[in-house]
Amino acid sequence: MERLLALEDIRRIKAEYFAAIDEKRWDDLEAVFLPDAQFGPFWAAAEPESVQQFVESVRTTFADVHTIHVAFMPIIDLLDADHATGRWSMQDTLSWAPDTFDFRDSAVPGQRGAIGKGVYRDRYQRDADGRWRISFTSLERLSIEAVVDPALAIPV
Repeated sequence: MERLLALEDIRRIKAEYFAAIDEKRWDDLEAVFLPDAQFGPFWAAAEPESVQQFVESVRTTFADVHTIHVAFMPIIDLLDADHATGRWSMQDTLSWAPDTFDFRDSAVPGQRGAIGKGVYRDRYQRDADGRWRISFTSLERLSIEAVVDPALAIPV
């Protein structure tokens, strides 16, 4: 039973990560990480050196971008009672007003969004209160498609 509870808690912390980004709840995003969490490659030129730097990078990057993240097919391995690893397939849909955002320095004329696919690789650890937190995360992008379709909804 402990194993199943741990797996569910880890799934939940990853869901909280994505929900915090999509709903722009930056304090909640910071809370899913251990204070000394580490970060692998994402979109930035250099990996963030702190949780605060990571959250600020996400906040700044997505300030005027509507995001929807979907993670699926988790492979979670419990290493011991307090440590685990995880691999998540993901897809994100990003939308913005046409020609207002240069995603990954590869803007396309008329672009109003992007659909990305990739793999998150995480490590998790229980904190002093017994709650699972992310201790390491990285994102390997497998594909990014520019969206120029005028039918893509832009939130108001």
